[in-house]
Amino acid sequence: MKRQRFWPVVILCGAALLGAMAQQEMSTQTSLATNQSVMAAILEPVTNAQYQAEKVSRSVQTLSDGTVITHETRGLIARDAQGRIREDIYMVQSAQVNGRQQNLALQSATVGDPIAHTMLFWTGQTAKLAMRMQLPSLPKNAMNALLVAPPPPPPPGRGAGGVVAMAAPRAVTLGTSSNAMPNMGMPDPSSPLISGEAPQLSIDEVRAEDLGQQSLQGILVTGKRVTTTIPTGKVGNDRPIVVVHEEWRSPELKIVVKTIDTDPRTGQQTMELDGLVRADPDPALFQAPAGYEVKDMADMMKSLGNLGRTTPSR
Repeated sequence: MKRQRFWPVVILCGAALLGAMAQQEMSTQTSLATNQSVMAAILEPVTNAQYQAEKVSRSVQTLSDGTVITHETRGLIARDAQGRIREDIYMVQSAQVNGRQQNLALQSATVGDPIAHTMLFWTGQTAKLAMRMQLPSLPKNAMNALLVAPPPPPPPGRGAGGVVAMAAPRAVTLGTSSNAMPNMGMPDPSSPLISGEAPQLSIDEVRAEDLGQQSLQGILVTGKRVTTTIPTGKVGNDRPIVVVHEEWRSPELKIVVKTIDTDPRTGQQTMELDGLVRADPDPALFQAPAGYEVKDMADMMKSLGNLGRTTPSR
């Protein structure tokens, strides 16, 4: 009987988990932006437009008592002439461990290679392991749909098990004389909640503005601002909520150089490239660091599936 060598797999899973933590602790937006930028390098590679910069993401939230909470992440972002892109995240997180405040430094790197059609990622932890994932050769539109498309709304009418299916949560007033059946206190069958007809939904007011051009980090960028006003009562709010997204993009390099997101519910989040240099980065940046062992995700998953199985002795 042969013993399965599962410790390398366990360590690799731990490294992958730390990498996921490093990308998700700051915010879901940070992780999503990283994954999408690397995936875009594979789906729609940009060649002969190399650059290197430090990507600074900052979140500032002001509490009702005036306390200001600031989180910041910094990391390398680079693209070579072949269209390969690397994006790092480095942050320091504070946490309570056994009643004591401790700081934990987390670091991860992700490389998207449109030539090999792979993603490679690793963490800066003690495990000298990197994970490589071979991406399927799906049509670009299909892959984009998997990444960014919301799930389809349920069909009108009753869902499985007799539950009324609705396209989205919304406020509906029940118990009025027009909706109640006489002397029964029950909703009328023609009510939207019973018939499955979607009640009217308050529509957000969206306004887009062209901000023109300016120079940032020595390159020409064009800006736009999108202001979304959430009407009163849409999310339980007693007054309109104004959310603003501002974005500055380089048409030449096809990258976003700066964004500003302001939402009174979460505060302000900004992203800006700093120290941008238009030069071909060191090729070593797009490989796992020296001394790291590269594992294929498919092999790792196969090994996980074989955990606990035994091979008959001959």
